[in-house]
Amino acid sequence: MVFAIFYYPGDVAFCPPGVKHWHGGSADTSFAHIAVNTNPERSGVEWFDRISEEEYSQLPTEK
Repeated sequence: MVFAIFYYPGDVAFCPPGVKHWHGGSADTSFAHIAVNTNPERSGVEWFDRISEEEYSQLPTEK
């Protein structure tokens, strides 16, 4: 399942550990991501499969 959550300048997002999520824009928007890691010994990145072009094109572009 793929769905979009819209954020606007000044919004703060929280994603609990272990929840699959994607950082990105839509076809007509961009996205900048800043991450702060306070415990580098316990951090790790697990890259998941890319979403398909079909899934990407179905994402809404407006809230």
